[in-house]
Amino acid sequence: FVYDDAGHPVWLVMPDAVYSEKDIGIGPLNGFHGNLFTTKGPPSGQVYDPSRIVVTPVGQASLRFDNTTYATGAFTYRAFGRLLTEPLARQPF
Repeated sequence: FVYDDAGHPVWLVMPDAVYSEKDIGIGPLNGFHGNLFTTKGPPSGQVYDPSRIVVTPVGQASLRFDNTTYATGAFTYRAFGRLLTEPLARQPF
């Protein structure tokens, strides 16, 4: 998730991510790239009603790891009029 301009958490999903060596203009080569969406729907526990589900495209993203150990990387996304890169690091156990 990320935070919107008002400081509220917003969940983003990238369901169509594919591995590619093609630069799509928002991140380095050799990573997973895809479209970003926000979703809204009825709360858990209510009857499933597909007409209440709203999927909104908001941008694109790239998920890349720096080396073969996958210890570090970056998540770069363009959404809501912003282009941001968030560094990633493996959590120590």
